[in-house]
Amino acid sequence: MKFKNFFKNNYFSKICFFIAIILLTILIVNPYEIFSYFPKKLLFLISFLFAVSYLSIFINKQIDIYISIITISVFFSIFITELYLAYKNYNYITINPSILDEKKKTKINFDNRSKFKIFNDLKKEDLDIVMAVPPLSYLFSGNINKEIELFPLSGISNSKTIHCNESGYYSIYKSDRYGFNNPDYVWDKNEIDLVIIGDSFAHGACVNRPSDISSNLRKEYNLNVINLGYSSNGPLIEYSTLKEYYFNNMDKVVWIFFEGNDILDLKFEKKNLILKNYLNNENFTQRLKFKQEKINTLNNQVILNEKKFYFKNLIKLGNLRAAIKKIITSKENNFAFAGDLKDEDIFEFLNIIHKAKKFSDENNLDFYFVYLPDTNRILNAKYNNKTYNVIRNELKKLEIEFIDLKKAMFDKNDNFLDYFPFRQINHFNEIGYEKMSKEIYKFIYEK
Repeated sequence: MKFKNFFKNNYFSKICFFIAIILLTILIVNPYEIFSYFPKKLLFLISFLFAVSYLSIFINKQIDIYISIITISVFFSIFITELYLAYKNYNYITINPSILDEKKKTKINFDNRSKFKIFNDLKKEDLDIVMAVPPLSYLFSGNINKEIELFPLSGISNSKTIHCNESGYYSIYKSDRYGFNNPDYVWDKNEIDLVIIGDSFAHGACVNRPSDISSNLRKEYNLNVINLGYSSNGPLIEYSTLKEYYFNNMDKVVWIFFEGNDILDLKFEKKNLILKNYLNNENFTQRLKFKQEKINTLNNQVILNEKKFYFKNLIKLGNLRAAIKKIITSKENNFAFAGDLKDEDIFEFLNIIHKAKKFSDENNLDFYFVYLPDTNRILNAKYNNKTYNVIRNELKKLEIEFIDLKKAMFDKNDNFLDYFPFRQINHFNEIGYEKMSKEIYKFIYEK
């Protein structure tokens, strides 16, 4: 009976059995880590491989050899490709060909090291240097619904912080006492003119001081400005940040809304139990102003866990899958996705804005809403204006001041690409941030 000769000659059986054992061992050694990434799929794959390893003993010996050779070749090719892409992505960033053309014109020496590579390089010179750790990181650590002790809303304090690279250099700033992108002295001012709330644009993504929004407002208009923005923030995190870091010497709140992803971020934020408390209980607070040491510890742990992430990504063939997805999606027109939101998503967002306005009113803060359009809408005449129209009309009903950067910066402006690094749609360059700061100032102080 062939079952008695199990694995004696059947190479394909051995291959499947061997891979299944490896996966099963990984699962047993570290079940939580693996299950948090692909629970049902991994169990199905292991069961499938065990079944195939048995059934394949019944195939013809010659066919078995051919299948085995093909399987090993494909597996080896896939794995080598993944290792190559992992090494490349771990150490370098891919520069868009369009940027390369612009780079030649500007003669800028583009630093193509990855964020993790430059972090390791600079760490040799300065042990205290860190990377920006977005609050978003805590939405995807383990179980998204799992109650955690603390949900940080800022970065590591009083540290040189590596942010991002889109203009050919990595922006690096010295964080303040609470881990935000401010010179620390601003917190000691008797009166704060403006508090900036938002995501990466508010954070000052990919430019150095004094080219970010807050620095421009300080430098050009002599305002005392505190920036509470952080990359990848969505509306619920932004509202929570305003409540946690409010002081009674603050005068005005400037809420910067980015049409491209802010409402989409809310889908993930509202699943977190701690963040939901800010919505459901007006008196809820984590008292984060008094827990910076704990926040620093947690954020440093996130940075250390980056290496684990690369290992997990390798197991999932994450780099290869991302490369394939990029090829597929680059051939599709995805311009309008941010304009096609459901009414319920938009009104969930507006509910948070209403709460932020109420909080501001209760604390004698003037509230301004800045509408920063999804820049893809400028490239596509058929972009859906639904989100823009609904938000503008609803905020008018709530008597919220609406600063429309769609009109002020993009409508009827053929040179809008000058706002972006190498004229490629991304975060703003120095020109874009300066223009944005100017329009905000004009609306608030010169209206």
